[in-house]
Amino acid sequence: SALTGIAIARTVALLPPGHRVVLGSLDKTSRQVTWQAVVADSAPAPDSDAEGMTRCRSTDSSRPRIDSLSGPPGCDDDLHQDSTSHSGGRVSLAVTGEAFEVLLASGALAQHMMCRGCDAAAFVHCMCPRIRVFGRMTPQQKIQVVRHFASASLTVGMCGDGGNDSGALRAAHAGLSLGGSAEASVAAPFSTNAHSLAALVLLLREGRASLCTSFAAYRFLVVRGIVWTQAKNIMLIMSGLYLAPMVYLYIDLVATSLLVWAITQAQPAHTLAQRRPEGSLLGPQNVLSATLSAILYLIVLLILLAVLFAMPWFRAFSLPGPIYKWQARSDSYESALFFIWCAWFAIDLALVVSKGHTHRQPLRQNSSLLIAAFALALPILLLLLMDETDFNCAFKVNCDRGTYMRLKSSWINNLLFQYEQIGGDEWFAPVLSTKYSSEFKVAVLVILAMATCLHHLLYSSVIFGAVVQEWIPKRLGWNDKRAERLVAWVFAAIRTVKGR
Repeated sequence: SALTGIAIARTVALLPPGHRVVLGSLDKTSRQVTWQAVVADSAPAPDSDAEGMTRCRSTDSSRPRIDSLSGPPGCDDDLHQDSTSHSGGRVSLAVTGEAFEVLLASGALAQHMMCRGCDAAAFVHCMCPRIRVFGRMTPQQKIQVVRHFASASLTVGMCGDGGNDSGALRAAHAGLSLGGSAEASVAAPFSTNAHSLAALVLLLREGRASLCTSFAAYRFLVVRGIVWTQAKNIMLIMSGLYLAPMVYLYIDLVATSLLVWAITQAQPAHTLAQRRPEGSLLGPQNVLSATLSAILYLIVLLILLAVLFAMPWFRAFSLPGPIYKWQARSDSYESALFFIWCAWFAIDLALVVSKGHTHRQPLRQNSSLLIAAFALALPILLLLLMDETDFNCAFKVNCDRGTYMRLKSSWINNLLFQYEQIGGDEWFAPVLSTKYSSEFKVAVLVILAMATCLHHLLYSSVIFGAVVQEWIPKRLGWNDKRAERLVAWVFAAIRTVKGR
C-alpha cells in the first residue's frame, strides 16, 4: 500500500529527513483527489482516522495546491507553513494509483513530480514538495512514471521483482530485476537472484567502474594513436625513417591488443563513491589527461633523440631513393630508438589510465595488467641491453650486418608474409653495426624511468587532484553538460559543411 511505501521510504531515506508526507488518494464519491497529511508516529494522532491521517480536501482536484491546505481542525498548521518554502520546505508527496490517473488525465501530474525552482544541484537533492512515493500502481502506470521522468532528461533506474514490473523495467534507462523472476529478467538488462535492494549498489559500482574502464581504454587507444602518428611524422621528416616489420607486429598486433584487454580487467571499488564519474569524452579529466600524456612523451622522445645525436659514435641515417622502399629504411640507430620509446610509452600509458581513484580498485589489484606490462616490457629491456643476437636483429635493435644476413634462413620467415620476413642480403645502415654504447643504454633507461615516475605523479596530483576534479567543473563550468553541448555543436557544424 501507499502507507507501506511511505514507511519504507522514510527508513531508507528516500524521503528527506524532517519532511512531512501528504498522501493523495481518490475520493470515490466525489471523484476528487483528497490530500491527507500522514502522521509519522505509529499511533493514530488525535482527531485522525484509524489509518493515522488527518484529512484535508483540496478545492481543485485537477491541481491540488499543497500550499493552500485547509480544512477541519486537526490539519497541521506547521505543515501548511513549511509547504510553501522552497529553500526550507519540509513536505513530500505520495499518491495512489487512482490519484495518479486523475492527475495524469488533468495534465497536473508534471507539476507535482518535478522540481519547481529550489535551485538544487541535482534532482535527487530537490527539496520541493513533489511526489516521491507511488503506491498501488498498475503496470501501465509504472511505465508512465518512468517515461515522465525520462522526458525531463533524467536518467531513470527501475527495480522490480515481478512480471507486473516488466514494462517499466524495459522503459527505464537501467532496469534491475530482483529475485530471479523469469518475466522480469527477460525485460530487464540486469538481473539478480537476490531479493534485496543492496544489489542496486553493486550495479552502480559495476556501472561506474565500467564507464571509467571504457574511457580508460578509449584514452589509451586515442593518445597512443595521436602520439605514434606524430612520431612517424618526425621519422619521415628526419630521414624518411621506418620501423622493422617485426616492430609493427609487436606493437600493433601483440602489445596493443594485450594491453587493451588487460585494461578492461579492472574491478569496481569496494564502496560506492558519493561523486559520479565523468560522463563525457570531452570532459576535463578525459581531455586534460590525454593532453598531458601526449605532450609529456613527445618531449621525452625529443630528449632521447638529442642524447642520441650527441653520442660520438652516432651516424645519421641517409638513404637516397624513393620513400616507398620502407624495408630499406629501418637499418638505423634512430629507428631502433623510436621502437624502444614507443613500446615503453604504450606500456606506461596503459598503467596510468588504469589507476583506480574512486570508482575502480587500485592499479595493484589489476594483476592481469601488471603481468601483461611485465611480459611486454621484458623483451624491450632485453633488446636494449643485449647486443647482436638473432633476437636483436629480428627487430633491428643493437644489430650488426652479419647476424642480420644470417636470419634469412630463419624458421620464423615461414610464418610471415614476404614483405615481413627478417634477414636478407642487403644492409642499408651507415655503419656495419647499430649497437648502442653502454653509456647510452643507461641514459635511455634513466630517462624512461624518470618519465614514468613523472607521468604517474602528474596523473595522481593533477588529473585526480582538486583542480581537475572540483575547481574546473565548478568554477569554469567545464562539465558533462557543457561537453555534450560542444559535441552537439561540432556535429551540427559537420552536417552544415557536408550540406554545402
